[in-house]
Amino acid sequence: MRKKAIVTGGNGQDGSYLTKLLLSKGYNVYCIVRPTTRDYLNNHQYLNIKENKNLKYIDLSITEYFNLQEIIESIKPDEIYNLAGQTYVYDSFTNPLHTVHTNSIPVLYFLEIIRKLDKKIKFYQASSSEMYGNNKNIPLNESSTLMPASPYAVSKVFSHQMVINYRESYNMFCSNGILFNHESPIRGINFVTRKVTKAFARIKLNKQKDLTLGNILSERDWGHAEDYVQAIWKILQQKKPSDFVIATGKKYSVKDMVDYVASLTDIKLKWSKNSKGYWNGVDQKTKKILVKTSNKNFRPNDVICLLGDSSKARKQLKWKPKYNFRSMIKQMLQEDLKREAK
Repeated sequence: MRKKAIVTGGNGQDGSYLTKLLLSKGYNVYCIVRPTTRDYLNNHQYLNIKENKNLKYIDLSITEYFNLQEIIESIKPDEIYNLAGQTYVYDSFTNPLHTVHTNSIPVLYFLEIIRKLDKKIKFYQASSSEMYGNNKNIPLNESSTLMPASPYAVSKVFSHQMVINYRESYNMFCSNGILFNHESPIRGINFVTRKVTKAFARIKLNKQKDLTLGNILSERDWGHAEDYVQAIWKILQQKKPSDFVIATGKKYSVKDMVDYVASLTDIKLKWSKNSKGYWNGVDQKTKKILVKTSNKNFRPNDVICLLGDSSKARKQLKWKPKYNFRSMIKQMLQEDLKREAK
C-alpha cells in the first residue's frame, strides 16, 4: 500500500525536490500550495513531475485552521512535511507580522491537529540555520545556543521549540531539520546565490550591465537542495524522532561565490572600496564596475557567519551530500545561461 505524504510549500524549491523524491519512492503526494501561487508550478515542470498521476494539488493557506484540519482528516497522511512559510530574511524586517503569522502559527495548528486526530502521523518541520544568529561557537550543531537575529529567525525558533515541546509532552513523532543554506537552479531569484548566477548569465549575454549586492563578506555554509531533501526524508524514516543539522561543513563568503561565478563566465574581478566605503568588483579586462554594494541591501541586524556540523546526520541518517559548492554553483549558472539565451 502506498504511503501518503502532505508537503506544504510544495511548489517552492525544497517542496519541489522533495515531491520528486517522494514520488520516486512510491508515495501518493499531496502538495499544498497557496491559492495565489497555484499557477506557479514552473519548478514541477522543470523537474518533470507536474503530470505525475500520484501527485495532487490542494489550494489552501495553512493559516486556515479548520480547512487544514479537514484536509488532514480526509487524506489521513502517514507523513507531513511543513516547508511553507515566509522565507526571505530581509523581508521579515519590513513585515514581521506576516512572517510570524505564516511561519509560526501554522506549525502549532499542525501539531494540535495531529495530536487530536492521529498521533501516528509523522511531522517534519523546516527549521533554519538563521536561528543561531551570530553565535560565534562554530561549527554549529544540534546543541548550539539559538541566538535569532531577525524576525524570520525568531519565528523559526518558536516553531522549532514547539515541535520539541509536543514531542516530549505527547510522545508524537515530530522532528526538526535545521538546514543550512541550500540552493539549486530553481532557487528563488531573491536569494543571493541565484541573484548572482542569473545576473552573470545576463552580463555574459549583454542583457545586464551590473549587479548590486549587500554584505559580500558574509559567510555561509552552502549545499544543494537536492541533497538536503534526501536528509529531510531520512529524518522521518528513523525509529525515533529527533532534530538534525544538515550542512556541508564548509563555508564561503558571498565574495568567494561572486568571484567563482565570474570566473565561469571568463571574468576576473578586482575588488576595491569606493569613497563611501562600499566594495566594487571591477572587470580587469574592460575596467567596468560589474558588482556594486549598497547599504540598501544590508539587513538591519546581519548574521556574519553560519557554518554547520552535520556529524549526527552523517552518522545516524547515513547522509552525505553528493554536490560540493563549486558543482552546485556551476550547475546554477549553466541553467541560467540556458534560460537567458532563449
